[in-house]
Amino acid sequence: GSPTLGCGEESSGFALLGQEAFAGFAIDGAVEGGEDGFPVLSDDQGRSTGEFAELFGADDGGVFAVGGDRAVSAVLVVAAGDAAGAEEVDLAVATARRAFEKHWAPMDPTARAALLYKLADRIDERTEELGRMETCDMGKPYSQAVGGDVPGAAAFFRYFAGLADKLEGETLITPANTFGYTLREPQGVVAAIMPWNFPICMCGIKGGPALAAGNCIIFKPASSSPSTALEVGRLAQEVGFPPGVVQVITGAP
Repeated sequence: GSPTLGCGEESSGFALLGQEAFAGFAIDGAVEGGEDGFPVLSDDQGRSTGEFAELFGADDGGVFAVGGDRAVSAVLVVAAGDAAGAEEVDLAVATARRAFEKHWAPMDPTARAALLYKLADRIDERTEELGRMETCDMGKPYSQAVGGDVPGAAAFFRYFAGLADKLEGETLITPANTFGYTLREPQGVVAAIMPWNFPICMCGIKGGPALAAGNCIIFKPASSSPSTALEVGRLAQEVGFPPGVVQVITGAP
């Protein structure tokens, strides 16, 4: 089925329902066959690093590799889903719905804003690494990735963080003996289906407003460029987003 990589309700890490799940990523390296069916990351000299690329939720679909651009040799191995991934998708949505009701929607908007600011700062701190990931996936010039795309994603998250505590309703003019008003409320779970180009910017453009408004987000990056979305999901967990609020689903081409 289609694997889900996200913050599970019972997990303290970036995983679904307690499973440690993240694809192996090697900058200037390669992926070799390893024990127990897991690939082993190697450095640019072909020497094994001894680090396994742990892949969960890929029982039906296996794995696939992306990247390997001529200019920057990098390989990302991610779990590959097929058309029969409805159960996994439903599980991700159910996890996000629990997180929405238990953690994210009731959270004070200023606290949500603080987490979005932290995520933006963390993206800025990782500009060079994220830029290389973006270049490997898309072939975008590295100078553009680190000069525009990655800072742009941080800027989007930062912009919408500033709006999190400024979402207001209206009191309307109505006939006598009536009272009318509008109240803006989060809807629940948002699915962000992302194109292959500008993937990290899409995280900010789609994720920023959804999260600021109190919704949970499930990113579905393009199969050709999933690495920065996966990394943004990990960074969200690192800075303290509650489990299940930010999840990432990958799938094969």
